[in-house]
Amino acid sequence: MPIYEHICQGCKKKVSLLILNPKSYGTPQCPNCGSEKLERVMSRFRTPQSEERRMERLADPSSFTGLDENDPSSVAKWAKKMGRELGGTRPRFQYGITSQRLILSPNNTNV
Repeated sequence: MPIYEHICQGCKKKVSLLILNPKSYGTPQCPNCGSEKLERVMSRFRTPQSEERRMERLADPSSFTGLDENDPSSVAKWAKKMGRELGGTRPRFQYGITSQRLILSPNNTNV
């Protein structure tokens, strides 16, 4: 879909606009303040990667930067990041942190 992102010079907010045909659309307006002073910005995008390339990237030692295996919240953040990177079908985990250990419980049940 042709979604264009702009920064409004009036209210300084980032706005996303669906513009099906830029030539016939006219001047875009900020949905927040109505200003026509919009500056177009580059949208974020993602490129598809092969399974092999994703696994190589996960095995890179730099992916462990900031991981403290003695800190449960650090391990939970790392586990969430790995889960997002692996994608596919996986059970949903609830991350609960006690004072001494990290609890991973599938399907939001207690361990």
